[in-house]
Amino acid sequence: PHLNEQLWQNVAELPEEKTMSYMTSFEKIAAAKGLEQGLEQGRQQSKAEDLQHLLQKRFGQVPADLQEKILTAPIDQLSLWFDRAIDVPSLAAVFQPTQH
Repeated sequence: PHLNEQLWQNVAELPEEKTMSYMTSFEKIAAAKGLEQGLEQGRQQSKAEDLQHLLQKRFGQVPADLQEKILTAPIDQLSLWFDRAIDVPSLAAVFQPTQH
């Protein structure tokens, strides 16, 4: 009992920066989800920048409305547009609706 009491007294005296904070399971899940969302957002932004670069190289200045459309598009849509941008004859053709 004496050693147990001494241990808790020593722990209480530790400076705040030396103690470990406890993270609940919910906090761990939320942190992991936030990290996952951040990574996905980074991938989307990178793909959007790559597409804008390709479009500018092939067709010249990209209009502001198309830049906005690119920046807000999901990754799968950006991939489709990127693939099209390699072969199509015009900027407008990149953004044509998909034919089923």
